[in-house]
Amino acid sequence: MRVGFGDRVRFRSTELTERLGLAGLIGSVFGETVPSSSGVVVEGPCPGDFAVNVVVDGRSGSVWVDPDHVEFVDHGAGQEMRLGNKRFIRSASGEWLEQ
Repeated sequence: MRVGFGDRVRFRSTELTERLGLAGLIGSVFGETVPSSSGVVVEGPCPGDFAVNVVVDGRSGSVWVDPDHVEFVDHGAGQEMRLGNKRFIRSASGEWLEQ
């Protein structure tokens, strides 16, 4: 399963995540990008030219990593997103439902 915006993820235990002190930590995906086009700085190699931005629970800032370094936990049900005057709530299945 490919992780996406709003998903809760856990950092896998890899050489990179161990070095960065992220292995086992949980966070939320707040962005997706193609580094060759966007110019974001990705931690470690990104052979698929696709990266996710993860905000780690209890830490400031975020980190861009290849999605192979994270595993899906859940869809983060209950999250709220507002676009203009529209409000959306995330369901357990991962859908954004307009309220």
